[in-house]
Amino acid sequence: MLVQKIKLKDKSVVLVGTAHVSKESVALVKETIEKEEPDVVGVELDYQRLHQLQHGKKWKQMDLGQVIKEGKTHLFLLNILLSNLQRQIGEGFGVKPGSEMLAAVKIAAEKKLPIALLDRDVSITLKRALNKTSFIEKGKLAYSLLSGFLDFLEWDSSLTKKLLKT
Repeated sequence: MLVQKIKLKDKSVVLVGTAHVSKESVALVKETIEKEEPDVVGVELDYQRLHQLQHGKKWKQMDLGQVIKEGKTHLFLLNILLSNLQRQIGEGFGVKPGSEMLAAVKIAAEKKLPIALLDRDVSITLKRALNKTSFIEKGKLAYSLLSGFLDFLEWDSSLTKKLLKT
């Protein structure tokens, strides 16, 4: 993990390199904000991801029929898969994924500092990645998603009922 100060004319930007599943990263973020006393705290999140980190599994409240109608099923499944993989890694390290970002947001709020969300909408990133992926690679990805989906998803009866309605 790294803290790097960059000078830009009369301003300084302090970058804090973190791991998303590290207790040390959470401590480093807290320590750096306290020490540097920034004017703004930026986190590498978009609004949707911040909301998801703060409020839990948003997908459980989603209208799956609408997701399917809008043609976003592949993005939905990929997002769940990635989230669950990250959660499992976090469980192995004893820290929730994104804890360092939540700590930064919490400290900024306590200090009444502006929070800058510095990432683009994850669905744009996923769409771009899928558009650059070959047909064969998409097939491999689809196979992996379908074969591993039930292992990673915390399946419950309410989700089954929602899927059967569509």
